[in-house]
Amino acid sequence: MHNRITDTKIIRNLTIPDNINVEVIDSKCTFTKSDNKIDHIINKNITININKRVLTISTNLKNITKKTKNLAIINTTYILFKNYITGLLTPFEKTLILKGVGYKAEYQKNLLKLSLGFSHPVMFKIPDDIDITLNTPTSICIKGVSKFQVGQIAHDIKMKRPVEIYKGNGIRYKNEIIKLKSAKKTK
Repeated sequence: MHNRITDTKIIRNLTIPDNINVEVIDSKCTFTKSDNKIDHIINKNITININKRVLTISTNLKNITKKTKNLAIINTTYILFKNYITGLLTPFEKTLILKGVGYKAEYQKNLLKLSLGFSHPVMFKIPDDIDITLNTPTSICIKGVSKFQVGQIAHDIKMKRPVEIYKGNGIRYKNEIIKLKSAKKTK
């Protein structure tokens, strides 16, 4: 895994583990491991080659003014591919904690039912490639191979009832530190 800049190209290399398959077809790169699969659309300014379990991301520097933009695209693609491989080896995980009187979660068939102190339960549809486990009725564990998707789902659930800054009730990430405000004192 190294970064190399020559006069005509920017090159990044990434080693592919033996238990992960990578295919490049047209402008699509697919990472697979057993039943998990991630697709990525390749930017038109970069080229992807696979040789002896090494994935090479490169671009031609035809225009010097585009050098920084192409470097940014290559580095972003490199980090995304690295995260895909990491997620396929060990799924990404985020845990949410529900704090408040009567706050709880129930999960059944890709539907998360949240009781968050409203007059009605909040229903949240979960995509097929995300796994949800309830450690307790107030602890939601979200797992998946895509770091972005796990983070986005966790954020969307958290925004259903953000943490209230005076009492601390709401949905928060595990180990998240919430700075509470003190209430005004009357004389």
